[in-house]
Amino acid sequence: MNAARFFSLILMMLLLLGGGGTVVQAQEGDALRFFQQNPSRRGLFFRGEPPAQPRTSRQRDGNRDPGQLQRLTSEPDPSAQPPVPVTIFVHVTGDSLSENLSQGLKDHLAEARPEIGVVKRSRSSSGLVRDDYHDWPKALRELLAGTEKVDAVVMMLGSNDRQPLRDEAGSYEFGTDRWRELYARRVDDVIAVLRDRNIPLVLAGMPAMQAPRLSADMLVVNTILKDRAAKGGAGFVDVWEAFASEQGQYVMSGPDVNGVIVRLRSSDGIHFTRAGARKLGFFVGKELDAQLGREGR
Repeated sequence: MNAARFFSLILMMLLLLGGGGTVVQAQEGDALRFFQQNPSRRGLFFRGEPPAQPRTSRQRDGNRDPGQLQRLTSEPDPSAQPPVPVTIFVHVTGDSLSENLSQGLKDHLAEARPEIGVVKRSRSSSGLVRDDYHDWPKALRELLAGTEKVDAVVMMLGSNDRQPLRDEAGSYEFGTDRWRELYARRVDDVIAVLRDRNIPLVLAGMPAMQAPRLSADMLVVNTILKDRAAKGGAGFVDVWEAFASEQGQYVMSGPDVNGVIVRLRSSDGIHFTRAGARKLGFFVGKELDAQLGREGR
């Protein structure tokens, strides 16, 4: 439709709205078809402002400097950077406490060293005493013989080891001299599996427990773990003071990694809350970082 036709149609519509003049049927049909095909023109005949139309990005940016527009579209958003690829794999092994450690270490490394991934390999109710239930040296050998990448191993166990140890000659109660000797050998077996493959190992000590007798027994386990780690070239993390009072006794709450007093231990007096696990991961992560640094990873 040319401009002359358009303006004639406009004039006719104005006449209609004003109540004057007569418009032939054909012209009315043309006008109707025009406004059906051009709905945006209908607003010309309505009182008030037409409905607001959304502004396009071109309209919003119309007053900006072209150079600024180019910078806005070409510069990447720092918050949209791709995640750091995981290149180092740490396998966390042990009893149910190591499940807490897996989560806490993952939370810590996500901020401190995102290139390190955490693989949880916990086995609830396991330890070094009942190798008939779960044989940790054997499990580690099978892990290393597989196809998964293993750059380091963290182990936390001992809470289930307060039971007799046996050998060919008999059975020995927890804490006796022979028990300590046999338990030390089993710790040595774990260390040897990883040392032979030049894979760093970090042993996490037991924390203070709510039950006084259990807490005292965990000190026995920690003494052996620390001694064998030092002699076998593994790392050892003593977390006792981090989760105990000044007198070395169990506490439910304490400072988290930011120094805020929060609940650190679960209601069973053994395991950790998420905040407690995060604090545990912080201390273990420091030793892990040192071990990986010694291996040039």
